[in-house]
Amino acid sequence: MKKEIDASCANDISQGGLTQGQQTQISRNEKRTEQLKNFTRTYMPALLLLYTDSGRA
Repeated sequence: MKKEIDASCANDISQGGLTQGQQTQISRNEKRTEQLKNFTRTYMPALLLLYTDSGRA
């Protein structure tokens, strides 16, 4: 998603603006990226504990 956002922004600079579809996709990708970061912050510690505990059993 980050690569797509970067490519769209480069397109914006070189062509003088993004299309509505590109703007919508960037917003969608940024929202999904933030959701994934939040999910990772929330659940990664618990998943790591489960993984390390299962390795000890």
